Amino acid sequence: AEAALDAAALPEYRGGGCAIAINDRTRPVPHDILLPPLLSRLARAGVPPGDVLFIIATGTHAPTPAAQFGDSVPAGILARYRVVSHDAGEAGGLAPLGETARGTPVWINREYLARELRIVVGAIEPHQFVGFSGGVKTAAIGLAGYETIGRNHSMMSHPLARLGRYDDNPCRQDIEEIGARIGVHLAVNVVLGDGRRIVRVLA
Repeated sequence: AEAALDAAALPEYRGGGCAIAINDRTRPVPHDILLPPLLSRLARAGVPPGDVLFIIATGTHAPTPAAQFGDSVPAGILARYRVVSHDAGEAGGLAPLGETARGTPVWINREYLARELRIVVGAIEPHQFVGFSGGVKTAAIGLAGYETIGRNHSMMSHPLARLGRYDDNPCRQDIEEIGARIGVHLAVNVVLGDGRRIVRVLA
């Protein structure tokens, strides 16, 4: 993880805050391994701890209660950094970003969009209709409103929306367009093998 992050390019930080979208406890992401070197990399880039906000990307899952933040965020990090949970049903917490070419209305977590530096952390694994998880999906779906997620997932019946398919998968490519509208600056992803053993870390 440290080597991947050392090689990762970050834009010059000008003090506009940093938001990191992480998966909730339903996703097998080893945050205890990925987050410490990510925070070290941010510190070297001039981002102070007080400027960092973690947002638990729940998608359409129920918002994570504060008492359960420790299920997603290591205790040492939880004690030093602000953590909030996304709520797909909270209209006031979402901001509009137009509509994708496939007609998906884009509503994304307002606090995430307000930060100058936007990061996602997740896992790359086969997905039954998106093709693969990972990349901008943590923000494009994990931090989206119900209307955005519902429209994107309505494409799951398309014949090209299949496990392991990427380039021409309408669900996945719609997600990529949403991610481009959001403007994600860095994705930290892990590939896991048997027993959730880390096979590779990419940044």
